[in-house]
Amino acid sequence: PRRAVWLLRRVRSGAARPVPISSWLRLCRRWGVTGGCPVACSPLRPLVPDAFSALVSGRDPWPFIGGDDWLAGLQRLVMESLTEWELTLDGDVMHGECALVLPVRRRDDLPAVVKITWPHREAEHEHLALQHWSGRGAVRLLAASPGRWTMRLERLNRARDLSAVPVDRA
Repeated sequence: PRRAVWLLRRVRSGAARPVPISSWLRLCRRWGVTGGCPVACSPLRPLVPDAFSALVSGRDPWPFIGGDDWLAGLQRLVMESLTEWELTLDGDVMHGECALVLPVRRRDDLPAVVKITWPHREAEHEHLALQHWSGRGAVRLLAASPGRWTMRLERLNRARDLSAVPVDRA
């Protein structure tokens, strides 16, 4: 565990490159850390802002899962998504009313985001619409895990405000 904490401090200080979550998990297994990897999980705790938790907490479970139950499994869901898609966290988390958006870097170092949505009717087919549009007039879908309500999307430029751009140019 000391070696893991040392490496985490180097990554956070900028002295070492970010380490994919899957690598943290392998290191923890190799170093004999049991009961999950506290080093891999510690950067995830602040990834769920209190403001987002307040928006989702207490939501009615109809027709899928209640907000509180979903929030209880959100850390595991984030870990699984980052590990499955071999992603590295790369920036501050964002959120809307029902989804957490994590800026990441792909294995090939290209930027992307992971969007993890609280299951609700309006978002049930979002991945299919994005797949159909294929980046024409909407963000490009790179991968989806519909059973987890998780999508990997191209990362858009947050600094570019399109509200003043004509629709046909936006």
